[in-house]
Order: sequence, then C-alpha cells, then structure tokens
Amino acid sequence: MTPTNAGLRWTVLLIAVAGALGTAACGSEQRRSPASPENAEQRQAYAACLAQNGVQLPERSGSGGERVKLDAEHPPPGVEQAAWDRARQACAGLAPPRRKNG
Repeated sequence: MTPTNAGLRWTVLLIAVAGALGTAACGSEQRRSPASPENAEQRQAYAACLAQNGVQLPERSGSGGERVKLDAEHPPPGVEQAAWDRARQACAGLAPPRRKNG
C-alpha cells in the first residue's frame, strides 16, 4: 500500500465515522408528536407553573382562529420581560422540550 492510498483510506474512514456519529446524535433524541398525551400534560404543567409565577399564557389560537406562536426568549403580549424571565427560570424543570430540526 502506498502512502497516498493509506491517507485516502484514513480520510474516507474518518468521514464515515463522523457521518455515523452525526446521524446517531441527531436520531438519538427521543421524538414525540407535538400532540402526544405526554407533551400535552407537560405543556399544561408548565403553563400552570407560569401562571403561579405571574404569567398567563394566551390561548393557543388567536381571535381569528390563527395559531399564536410563542417564543421562549420573548414574553407573550402584555407580559414584561423581567416577569417572563423570572417565571421561566422558576418553571425551567417543567418546560417542554424545544423543537429541533435535526
């Protein structure tokens, strides 16, 4: 085997291992349907905790029936940032998993 072939084989092997690890890491996260009973219970517990800490979340759909999208970093309408940050910190252990594209 020539040095060029050995280097090429190592390069191919490293790329294959890196690809396998990347695929395994992305696929290892347990995925649940957003509508699963576990997620619904977790969202309800989180919303109840936030309410106990002074933050009332808006209904899941707006006045025209459109879905209200919440951003974890920005408070819902009518809630001050400091109150949102305190409530999120107090309820961090109940927060549902964030959706990831992976």
